[in-house]
Amino acid sequence: MSLQPDAAGERAAAGSVEDPLALLATPDEHLFSRPDRALTGTPIISVVAPARYEGEGPQPIIAPVPNGNHGSVVAEGCSAEPEIPAASGVWVPPRSATLVDLKRRYAFYRMVRRAPENSLVRRRHAVSPFVGSIPSRVPGLASVDRVVRTRVFVRDLQLLNDVLSLTPCFDRYWVWSGLLLGWAREGRVLPHDLRDADFAYAEEDEPLILDGIEALVRAGFRRGFSLRNNAGQFTEHTVIRHGARFEFFRMSPVASEWEYQLYCVDRHLQVQLTARLPRQPLAPFDFVDRKWLKPLDHDQELSLAYGDWHTPDPSWDNLEQGGIVGREEWTGG
Repeated sequence: MSLQPDAAGERAAAGSVEDPLALLATPDEHLFSRPDRALTGTPIISVVAPARYEGEGPQPIIAPVPNGNHGSVVAEGCSAEPEIPAASGVWVPPRSATLVDLKRRYAFYRMVRRAPENSLVRRRHAVSPFVGSIPSRVPGLASVDRVVRTRVFVRDLQLLNDVLSLTPCFDRYWVWSGLLLGWAREGRVLPHDLRDADFAYAEEDEPLILDGIEALVRAGFRRGFSLRNNAGQFTEHTVIRHGARFEFFRMSPVASEWEYQLYCVDRHLQVQLTARLPRQPLAPFDFVDRKWLKPLDHDQELSLAYGDWHTPDPSWDNLEQGGIVGREEWTGG
């Protein structure tokens, strides 16, 4: 990433920009200087995908970025190889997948930040998972980052387990989703999941989980966002450590199933997904040198969510997972 300050960067350095994310995820003109400035040597901010440059003068510094996020393909409307007028001699920055990702993250950030319960979440902690993921997107650093991240993430999982084992919620939460998938398929945390750990808990145990989160904060974890569904009910609580999110999802009983909510972006809309899983007894298992709980028949749960979970599928997306029973625009509760 090239961060060479233009006027907007100088304002940020001077402290006149309240929210540093605004420089990265507001409309395009805040991210890119005018194309003609790229030909004059005037410093610019560049956060773009690789593009052709045709014309005279110095070429802007461009950091290559991956296509999409979390294993997805290039977002709709993005192009890693934009069309450029052959005779214009002007470099035209593409709408990169990273730029789209930044805008979506910023829209999400703005929405959840306004909730009173999230007022204690510090900005630097909220953005640390994204900022910390930058080395994994840089060729030559990704493999080193994976080794370091694995070591750090496993230690933090162990710390979380140790802290919660001393609280009343020690047997009231369980491993599910991506963390469970990694254990079941490969016996480890999946390489693309080194900044996200998923746990679930029963709705009736909400007070115990909140006490457990306070214990984690005292042990050095940072507060992350708590999310509400459109009915105003808490459905997710997060703590953060070393740029990784540790997320606790509330499961509400509906007949013989658990019902839960997820939040994501579909095109330009914040979306609330409601999904269900079979309710099962919990069983202990060993993972990263600690004892955890999981659904007794994890194959049944993973098959519903992922289909053929034994085979990696880079195109898998939350919007397409099994068990979805409702989809609506999310207003932030």
